[in-house]
Amino acid sequence: MGKVITMEIPEHWLQGLDVEEAVFMQEVIQLGIYQLKVRRALEMYRAHAGSLGYIAEKFACRSES
Repeated sequence: MGKVITMEIPEHWLQGLDVEEAVFMQEVIQLGIYQLKVRRALEMYRAHAGSLGYIAEKFACRSES
């Protein structure tokens, strides 16, 4: 297991969600991180900062369960 990060999330961000399930919260965080990586990779590609392969490797843009 890697580094453990603790953070506070405002309650209003989670309204309407079943946040009592640890698995659910893990999925929310995983999905958010994955989408952030993809967005940053696309921004780099649009800025001609490298090939798709290079950028995908740099951000490790793959979904891992």
